[in-house]
Amino acid sequence: MPTNPKFYTSRTWRKFRELVITQSEGMCSKCHKVFPDTSQLEVHHKKYLKNDDFNKPELAYNLDNVEVICHECHNKEHSRFGYDSPKEVILVYGPPLSGKTTFVKENKYFTDIVLDLDKLQEALTLEPVYSRNTKATTSVLFRLRDTVLDLVKVRYGSWRRAWIIGGYPNSFDRDRLIEQLRVTEIFFMDVTKEECLSRLERVSDERFTYKADWTKYIDDWFKQYTPPSNPV
Repeated sequence: MPTNPKFYTSRTWRKFRELVITQSEGMCSKCHKVFPDTSQLEVHHKKYLKNDDFNKPELAYNLDNVEVICHECHNKEHSRFGYDSPKEVILVYGPPLSGKTTFVKENKYFTDIVLDLDKLQEALTLEPVYSRNTKATTSVLFRLRDTVLDLVKVRYGSWRRAWIIGGYPNSFDRDRLIEQLRVTEIFFMDVTKEECLSRLERVSDERFTYKADWTKYIDDWFKQYTPPSNPV
C-alpha cells in the first residue's frame, strides 16, 4: 500500500485520528471488539488515498470516508502479513459515454486490474482509443479479451479486485458473464440517452470526428438494453 509519512505524522491528521477514535468509543468497525488501548486501532480510509488525494480535505478528512479498525482487521483489509482477502470481480456496464471508465479510475486501487476493451485496443494498435475499428485487429482484440476474462475467472494473479468495463445491454449476456466470473459487485451507469448524446457534443477527442458512428452506438445500446432479470 502506498503511504505518505508526512501526512500521517502531521498534527492535523493526529488530531483528526483522535476525534474519529473517540467517536467510535474504541470499537473496531469490522470485528466489533472494543480496545481500551487506542494505539491498537487504525483510522482507515474506505476510499484509498493516492497521488494528490492527500491534499484534498474532502477525501482525506471526510468522516464518511473513514472507519476505525484494529491492526488485525487492517492487515486483512490490505491483504498483508499472511492475510489473503478473497478476490473481488466488479462489473461496470452502461451505454457509450455514460462515464464507465471515469468511474473506475476514480474508485480503483493500485493493486486492481481493469479490463476495458477500448484501452486494450489502444495497447494492441498504438492508435488513438476512439479511432475507427478495423477488421484486421478485431479478432485478435476479442481473443485477448477472452483470455483476460479466463484469467479473472480462475482468479489468477495477485490482484485484489478486477474491474470489468463494458456495454452489456442484454441481460442474458450480463447474467452469463456474472455467473461465469462469479461477479461480486455490479455498477450500472444509469444515464439517459439524451445525456449520452449531450456528452458526445462536448467531447474533444476522436469520437467527435466520428460523431455519426457514436450516435449510432448510443442508439443501438438503448434499443438493445434489457433490465436485469433478477433486480436487487
